[in-house]
Amino acid sequence: MVNEPANLSVFNMTQARLFSLPPARRHKWLARGLAGLYQALLETDLTQTSLEFTWAKYQKACGWLGLEVEANPPLSKGAWFEWLADHFHRHQALTGLGLPEDQLLHPVIQGDRLEAGPWQPRYPVWVALEKIRSAFNLGSILRSIDALGFAGVILGPQSPPPAHNQVRKAAMGTAGWIPALQPADFWGHLSRMETEGFRLIGLERTQNSLSYRRYPWPRKLVLLLGNEEYGLSQQALVRSQVLVHLPMAGRKNSLNLANAFCAVGFELAHQFEVRDA
Repeated sequence: MVNEPANLSVFNMTQARLFSLPPARRHKWLARGLAGLYQALLETDLTQTSLEFTWAKYQKACGWLGLEVEANPPLSKGAWFEWLADHFHRHQALTGLGLPEDQLLHPVIQGDRLEAGPWQPRYPVWVALEKIRSAFNLGSILRSIDALGFAGVILGPQSPPPAHNQVRKAAMGTAGWIPALQPADFWGHLSRMETEGFRLIGLERTQNSLSYRRYPWPRKLVLLLGNEEYGLSQQALVRSQVLVHLPMAGRKNSLNLANAFCAVGFELAHQFEVRDA
């Protein structure tokens, strides 16, 4: 007897039970089963035999719905992930409901270095988020900080907490080790950092701002990022020792906050690497 992966009773549904559901619910049900198999494959070493056993049940269900499925199952773990993701989104599209970005399947990641102990940054660069609203943006910024080797984030009182579920999901685990400070006095904390030699640099396009690529970035800095709706606050504009901007070649004069940080962050890292070479 073949042991089927746990929590995949979705594929045990009879034809009568499946057709008792509205059309959109049928596809939602199958998408749920594929997502469960995908997650099980991420977390455990499923055998090819057990995967094929469940695949055969899925193939039968698709036959009931008049949907074609490949004649042969995938033969490698990587191929299984690709097949499962493609068919998951196939059924999700057929529900007509769409899929929010924060509900995508968990990425298949290889090569992570899961080291114990506190975070060891490569560069003394902090990112200050005075009034960030989006939990997704905060999570994305934490993930970029990990990639860049920066020190961490400093959050204003209105920012979502790092423990927020959507922050953690977007951060892909990095919220567990990237330092995230949320001082009671945001500007007082930055003032103390200035006395320790950190320069406050704001990301905002003004008449006097400099292109982020032409500015010689100091090694020790706090990068101030503004609100998703109106950018840097008036206080942040005044407190910034330097303002830099991303040149825009198109019709829009702004980028998503997390995307803008990523572009600037990699320019910083590039300049530091060139100086260190």
